[in-house]
Amino acid sequence: MLKFSKKINYISLYFKGFFVRLIFLFLFLSCFVFGQKSRHDLAVSKIDSTLVRGVDAVIRDYNLRYEVQSFDKIILNTERITTIFNEQGIYDASIGEFYSQNSKVKDIELQVFDALGNLMKTYKRKDFKDEAAVDGVTLYSDSRKLILDFKPTSYPVTCRYTSVMEESSTAFIAPFMPLEGYKVSIEKASISFRMAAGLKLNHTSNALAQKLLNKSESDQELSLTCGALGVVTYEYLGEPFIDRVPFVRFSLDKFSLEGVSGAATDWNSWGKWYYQTLLKGTDELPEATKAKIQSLTQNAKSTREKAAIVYNFVKEKVRYISVQVGIGGFKPMLASDVDRLSYGDCKALTNYTRALLKAAGVPSYFTVIYGDYDKRNIDKNFVSLQGNHAILAIPENNDYIWVECTSQDLPFGFAGTFTADRDALVIKDEQGGEIVHTKIFTAEQNVQDFSATIQMATDGGMKAQIKIENQGVHFDNSYLKAKYDAKKRDAHYKEMFSMINNLQLQSVKFKLDTLQPKFTEEVDLSAEQFIETMGEYKTIQPLALMPLTYIPKRLRNRSSRLVVDEPKIQRTEVKLLLSDNQNIDVVPENYQIDSDFGTYTLSFEKRDNKTCVVTRKLALKSGKFPSSAYEKYRKFLEQVSRADQNKIILKVH
Repeated sequence: MLKFSKKINYISLYFKGFFVRLIFLFLFLSCFVFGQKSRHDLAVSKIDSTLVRGVDAVIRDYNLRYEVQSFDKIILNTERITTIFNEQGIYDASIGEFYSQNSKVKDIELQVFDALGNLMKTYKRKDFKDEAAVDGVTLYSDSRKLILDFKPTSYPVTCRYTSVMEESSTAFIAPFMPLEGYKVSIEKASISFRMAAGLKLNHTSNALAQKLLNKSESDQELSLTCGALGVVTYEYLGEPFIDRVPFVRFSLDKFSLEGVSGAATDWNSWGKWYYQTLLKGTDELPEATKAKIQSLTQNAKSTREKAAIVYNFVKEKVRYISVQVGIGGFKPMLASDVDRLSYGDCKALTNYTRALLKAAGVPSYFTVIYGDYDKRNIDKNFVSLQGNHAILAIPENNDYIWVECTSQDLPFGFAGTFTADRDALVIKDEQGGEIVHTKIFTAEQNVQDFSATIQMATDGGMKAQIKIENQGVHFDNSYLKAKYDAKKRDAHYKEMFSMINNLQLQSVKFKLDTLQPKFTEEVDLSAEQFIETMGEYKTIQPLALMPLTYIPKRLRNRSSRLVVDEPKIQRTEVKLLLSDNQNIDVVPENYQIDSDFGTYTLSFEKRDNKTCVVTRKLALKSGKFPSSAYEKYRKFLEQVSRADQNKIILKVH
């Protein structure tokens, strides 16, 4: 029995050892396989804490490799590793590609890692949706996109996105901008070019790129790298984002666009090439359409009147479709196609309007511009394919009428803040290209006149008739109110006159003068109690009807310069009429502020015991000021706001 027991123990030990060895083998293989699928260097804990504060995402590595094999063939390899902290951060991962007959997706993949750097899932090309870049729009049927319906169930996650693109249109090489938006930081980024013999790469950098990027360059190669860059925070009246981050622009000395080769050394020759390649022959129209335009304009007495008739024809006939930059290529669609389909993007509608004006005997020029409420110039010192928008330039008296062809609401010839005051490229047909500065608004053109008559009632209530006339940038900020429905309109004016308690809107009327242009708002309102009690005194704040002066918040460490784009003037006159049981006792003293940022005047004219006229003028200057001026600017607006709250003391019996 004893020997038998020992035998059993040996067998038991043998099997126990076997299972132990098996477990160790399993663990070894698991660790090996697991290690192959993990990137512990991508663990969230590896990110410097200074790069994480206040961000939606951190770009861990952003690498672009261009192989320029010929003037009409570029291979672009992209690797972008992004740690995403919330839903907004998904956009910073830049997952997906647009493509067309001139741009092919050779490879595309997404790997998703958890917070520890463990691989959770891999998406291959078959997992991406292939769909039209612009749904339901046949003009752009050639433009498509590969997108991924990617929505993490929890955060943070890290995405490693890679793609390989083959481009045959080489006239446009996307600028290198490691940081592409607010609330994102970056650990490292790089871009490199390897050029085929006989080709030359041109590039230009802004001041920040020259300071923060490391450059390595030879005859056929260029490499730019950068280390960690912290988050760029939006700052009120700050510089445009593009001026606050490193930015590098590129171009080839020989290139291809839409299957046509080209070369240009100055803007004039570039404009000639642009016209010959992209515009010439696209302005043909059906004879019936030309006849209709000629009939509509036959009695017009001036070029401007003819152009306005054509502009209104376009507004009524076509609709604008917003298309991402680069979609549909750079060549406008045929004017005859736009005429038939009645829609198009900015290129198509601008070219269509150009064709109609030609039929009416009015010359006009296709103009390339950066459309943005942050002013951005075509870089006149670097010849390349630039811009993100197209408008029309109509010659008039050694100047131009600037025409926005995509709006169905803007009056003819009004260049709003989306395209005003910046350098644009005017393509003057066979004459070539010319850099021209678009319209600059003066303070005298940017005027808002606010007038009101307040009739007081014996019970302290009031009725007011208000008239607001908006011109220039004030027009640009107000004319779309005419399209508000009743609910949105009432909500807007109750917010605008929020200083008044128990406000009741009686009527709201609008008037649009397209010749000046001027947008007029006429508002009748009432309030049950407009008199305030301050101890033993009864007071009225006559400028309570004015929209509140916005006071920006304090910033301890502002980094951007203060940029006031447009000079503006607000002129106000409020006439206060008291009831039989009310008399004026004391009016405030007149007040004036002189500042580097503008001037403010306020006066009270007591015409009799029951009538007071309050006159106010705020004139704001435009300009660029150092970041340290922000707090002074804020205090200037605080002074204005306090002055607006001056009160008239009454005697009520």
